[in-house]
Formats: sequence, structure tokens, C-alpha cells
Amino acid sequence: MEYSKAHKKSHRGDISNLSSLLPVFGKIKAEEITPQIISAYFSTRMDLKPASINRYRSTMSMIFAEGTEVCSLRPSGTNCELSFRTVICG
Repeated sequence: MEYSKAHKKSHRGDISNLSSLLPVFGKIKAEEITPQIISAYFSTRMDLKPASINRYRSTMSMIFAEGTEVCSLRPSGTNCELSFRTVICG
């Protein structure tokens, strides 16, 4: 979330989105979150309009990008297991 805080005007929206995303994705390893799981989650969120779903997807994309960067900085041969929550909380 550091990137969001430093670079995005929508940082508050990202924080708000996390209140819904963390209970669902927080304990799942990042590598286990598939497009099918994400689509299934959004299909249950009938309260969201398409534009809101895009904002949630944007938040998730940013989190995965930060996680990818964290893992790429680790020494070669080390295991980088991240959950959705670890990327956010460090």
C-alpha cells in the first residue's frame, strides 16, 4: 500500500476496498488466487456497479504488483511465499 499512498489520488479508496477484500483473500497465498477465484468473488457482490468492481480490481492489481516486486528483490533460490495480507502489512 506504500505505492498507493505515495502515488495515487485514490489511496483512500484503496484502503476502503481492503475492508472488503482482506476477509476474503487475506489468508490465501497470493499464488493460489486465480482469475476464477476473483471472478467468483465479484459474482457474489451484486451490490457493486461495474465501475466499483473495476476499482476493486485496480486495488488488487496494485497489491499483486507490489508483491511481485518484493519477491523479485529476494536473493535467488529463496522461497517467497506471500499472502494478500503480507503484501499489505509487510
